[in-house]
Amino acid sequence: MRTSDVEVRYRSGSHDDVVTTLDAVDARQVAAGVPVRDFPVYVGRKNYSGHFWSATMGKHVVYESLLEQSWLWLADFAHEITSIAAQPMQVRGADGSRTRTRIPDFMCLTSTGSVRVVDVKPAVMLRKDAVAESLAWMAAACRSRGWEYDVWTGPDPVVLRNVRWIAAARAPHVMARLDVASLLAAASGGRTFADLEARLASSNRRSPRLELLGALWLGALTTDLTSPLGPDSWLEPTHA
Repeated sequence: MRTSDVEVRYRSGSHDDVVTTLDAVDARQVAAGVPVRDFPVYVGRKNYSGHFWSATMGKHVVYESLLEQSWLWLADFAHEITSIAAQPMQVRGADGSRTRTRIPDFMCLTSTGSVRVVDVKPAVMLRKDAVAESLAWMAAACRSRGWEYDVWTGPDPVVLRNVRWIAAARAPHVMARLDVASLLAAASGGRTFADLEARLASSNRRSPRLELLGALWLGALTTDLTSPLGPDSWLEPTHA
């Protein structure tokens, strides 16, 4: 695929339409823009769209379905993701004898400098030839540009439930008063959630549970998120 033959349209942060080609587009400008389309709201609509407050972005990010909302919870928690954009661009180009137009669901920038484009689809949709062919074309376009491309079909429900609980501490006012250094000192060698919470409480810490969740959100503490988080969960400093 010739990236110079693939058209990209996005909307800048000032809501201006920008049309360029895949080889010339600056992913940072795309990620800093606004969604290229709006979601209509009407009676009987099957999808549940809305606005997700992202700690990564410090603002709301739109989603078109509850599955996309689930992806946003996990993306917001992923420490390597530094920027999240929803409905970031329209990509148009040839696929054999036909012309395809796609708007991927999300674009992410990462701390390693990579660009990740993500489409969120229920697994059952991937069985449809038309959907699979469209996604394959999008994957080829992204990879020819040197971008990562993922099709995400859903979360591990236990991990998602844990992340949503941990996210109770992601609010800026909680993060601002988090004393990570002393918390890590108390957690040295590893302790259960209940034991560490009790140790913090005995030191007259204001909100020991929120502090633990905040440290987990930041990645300062680690635990097994594939098991339900509870009093017996083992917590330890990430860089022990």
